[in-house]
Amino acid sequence: MFFSSSFSGLVLLASLLGASARTPPFGTDVGRKDIIPNRYIIEFDSTDHLNQANLKKRDTTVHEAVYAEMRARGISIQINQEYTADLFIGASISVNSQADLAGIASIEGVLNILPVRNMNLPSIARPVIADGWARGDLSKLTKPKTTSTKPATSSTNSTAPAPKSTSNTTSIASSNSTSAANSTKKARRQTTARRNTGFSNLPQIQADRVHAQGNKGKGIKIGIIDGGVDYTRTPMGGCFGPGCKVAGGYDFVGDNFVAGSQPVPDNDPIDKCNIHGTIVAGIIGANDNEYNVPGVAPEASLYMYRAFSCTGYTTEDVVFQAMQRAYLEDMDVLNMSLEFLAGWTETPLAVMASRLVQAGIVVTAAAGNVDVEKNGPFYAMGPAAGRGVISAGSVNNTILPAHNATTSTGYGPITYYNYINFADGTVPLYTVPNDPTGCALPDVDLTGYVIVVREGGSCSASDKARTAYFQGARGILFAQEQDSEPIYENFPLIDNARVSKADGDWLFANAATANLTFTFNPAPRYNIYSGGIGYEISATGPTYELFPSTQVMTPGTNIIGVVPFNPEKNFANWTITPGTSWSSAFAAGSAALYLNARGLRYTQPRAVREALQYTANPIQYSKSDSQLHSVAFQGAGVVQTFDSINVGTVITPSELYLNDTQYFQDDQVITITNAGRDRKEYTLSNLAAGTALALNPSSNFTNYFPTPQVDRPATVRFSDSSFSLRGGESRQIQMKFRYPNGVDPKSLPIVSGFIQVKSGSEASTVPYLGVAQRMRDVPVFDSSDAYFESPDYKLPLAVDGRTGAGFNNNPSFDFQGSSFPGLYYRYAGGSKVVYLDLVQANANLGFTPNFSKRDGEAAAAVELTRRDQVLATRKAQANNGDYSTAITGLQRLLCRVTRNKFKFCNTQSSFAKVPIVGTLFERTYVVRDTNDYNTGYSLYTLANPVFANGTRIPNGNYRFLFRGLHVFGDPSNQADYETYVSNPFVIAA
Repeated sequence: MFFSSSFSGLVLLASLLGASARTPPFGTDVGRKDIIPNRYIIEFDSTDHLNQANLKKRDTTVHEAVYAEMRARGISIQINQEYTADLFIGASISVNSQADLAGIASIEGVLNILPVRNMNLPSIARPVIADGWARGDLSKLTKPKTTSTKPATSSTNSTAPAPKSTSNTTSIASSNSTSAANSTKKARRQTTARRNTGFSNLPQIQADRVHAQGNKGKGIKIGIIDGGVDYTRTPMGGCFGPGCKVAGGYDFVGDNFVAGSQPVPDNDPIDKCNIHGTIVAGIIGANDNEYNVPGVAPEASLYMYRAFSCTGYTTEDVVFQAMQRAYLEDMDVLNMSLEFLAGWTETPLAVMASRLVQAGIVVTAAAGNVDVEKNGPFYAMGPAAGRGVISAGSVNNTILPAHNATTSTGYGPITYYNYINFADGTVPLYTVPNDPTGCALPDVDLTGYVIVVREGGSCSASDKARTAYFQGARGILFAQEQDSEPIYENFPLIDNARVSKADGDWLFANAATANLTFTFNPAPRYNIYSGGIGYEISATGPTYELFPSTQVMTPGTNIIGVVPFNPEKNFANWTITPGTSWSSAFAAGSAALYLNARGLRYTQPRAVREALQYTANPIQYSKSDSQLHSVAFQGAGVVQTFDSINVGTVITPSELYLNDTQYFQDDQVITITNAGRDRKEYTLSNLAAGTALALNPSSNFTNYFPTPQVDRPATVRFSDSSFSLRGGESRQIQMKFRYPNGVDPKSLPIVSGFIQVKSGSEASTVPYLGVAQRMRDVPVFDSSDAYFESPDYKLPLAVDGRTGAGFNNNPSFDFQGSSFPGLYYRYAGGSKVVYLDLVQANANLGFTPNFSKRDGEAAAAVELTRRDQVLATRKAQANNGDYSTAITGLQRLLCRVTRNKFKFCNTQSSFAKVPIVGTLFERTYVVRDTNDYNTGYSLYTLANPVFANGTRIPNGNYRFLFRGLHVFGDPSNQADYETYVSNPFVIAA
């Protein structure tokens, strides 16, 4: 948890880089951007013996006792937040220097010290207003000058008729209109109750069938930690407080909370400046509405805990506060559509989420959104990584919202893809002469026209829509070049939609003579392109401990959502967007329906999660490949809410962990219970998913989505593959797993599949997952030259700030200007702890580094041999019941924070015996870097000659010692670390 704050020489370094195949883009250390310097969450011990031993007065709290001890030791702190619920006793504090941490860690009553991170709400791929062209008050923008000449049109150069003079052809925009007026007009048009649209996603998860039974979640309390909610919107109930849909909540931050500012909390979680929280709340519990997209649990009571400001910003300790309040206010379900790169189940928010589950609250979380071209497996998000949390990934919507328009010639109808219908009326068409893409729209008055353009060209769809709006057009249709899944854009100030290639061709050919008539005429289409297939931006796991980081999938694309009413931001009451945030909301609503049906008194969170998992439907890899997608991506599959409530068979556990080859859990057991009254016949089988190849063996890069899969499944033997059970009877089934042969372990193969339990027409599945490789052999650091594509930049690499290049001539640094050393590195895998230390240049380290620029392979072989010997010794000790080398959790914390200064830290610890001079930084629960060629690396610069604890580095001759603990490694054993030692350099400040 020690970090350097010196990056002042980066600009100078950037200007001095030498030539290479790809010049390293110098920047700050991307691995530490989210960490808030000198701010920590401290957990206290509140046990009875501590109270009796340390509290002078009966009414003195543990907080007061610990604070008093800090003052007695001269440690000055700022208290940011306090946590008093038994879920987590502690505080968020800021310290003046990191040297204070050692003193804090040694106070009896301090259990843990956790760094605090900045957090942002997940970005929305297609926000309410695309590209920002219409953000703010449009009346402040200059409308392009128009002429009084009516436009000429047609691909055959004929002249189009003047706009029809009918009562239904009033332009959406005119030279005197403002954004507020247009938004209000559109809002009025959209709030009229209409017949059923068929746009709802509830059938995809069977929630409509649950509603038909009369269960809409009544009596269930659902907490939502997110931005706030615009409860004034009719679908959200129109009011706040007891008796309202949004029955309670709290605002922890205020509108203007940003980095470095103080929160301005209040009792009202209303939010009209950020759409994320309102969309989430609407998916969970909105009333039925004009688009017939009610929430999954519309009769549940919602409690909105606003932890994010208008900018979508917050800090981790604020989210801790919200989680505590949800616990104290006794939520039944808590949704957290939040994301941050976690990788491990032991990151702070993941642990906190697990505690909420243990306390009896069903916690649902978003699997997380990722960049499909830069990320791949082992990219688990938090708090989704928490144990017992129901993490939801995104499956593509099976519905394509659309409407039909009729033509004046009898052709058609024309199906146009948007959830919003064009304004009612009969309208003429306009195509741009000599430019079907519409990028060269002439300066003409388009009042009353609908423009038809091709997709593509030299300008964006946003540019086309913006220009059409300012020239008075009432709508724009984008014709596809080739039939494909339509794109849904959000331009709320002008009607817009996609049409097929065939319909587009007809419109272009007949624009001069034909009109279109628009009415409210919903015509949803089945998504033949990707419906029911996993959405590419949904994060892929597993965690580094090899737990699935996605438990289930729910819809996450083309989701119609309620947004705040805010004319100044041109929010148009509704939007259509993708994201795993919405998937988590669907899961939360499903959990509420399950709790309503089963009864709160008799249902624990584990039972909810298990039922949603073993009744889920696994998805296939793609539309053209029927093999099942890896469990690392899809978890158990798509939630089937009705089946989870009404299933006649109960299976536990609902997911199986095979681990890696070193700790292979080949023996597994499931318990099958006939929950009905009649005898049932059962058969068991193995539904293997494709084995996912996480790594490219020729580099240290992960494979992109969709992760390549091969048909190399695990094999399973059952103790009983067919049997019968009487009503209420259970049977344990033993299974023997075997990993596949013929798969390169260097590709880090993720083996997974499903145990299918079938009885008649009822089929349930239990997912399993493991890795056919030793996780200890997965590299922590990228030791290749692939990232910078140059042998001059083989990583890790110590560099001279004056040249930006590596050095081997023992350079001297005086820290004037760019005279200082730096270190390039990439994380190829995860590590629970990484250290960068200084050692004397001639120090006897007591071990051979894993790799260096000259002899990496030989050193790695030596280290591997030593590691196997150590593991064999440790296994023998464990078999003999010898646990004498173990130290307590508090002692381990002291050893880590104080860099092994206590005697017990050195007991049987080969790691602690390394002769370091001092620490430059320590990082815990590190995750791998992305494949992004701009940010997928890190740069540390020692721009000031000080250690992380603030003490000055003595002048001398040193080397960087860079160490990362392998997955499943022993922190006290140096052999379990991947290690790099730099060439020597001189500090002469």
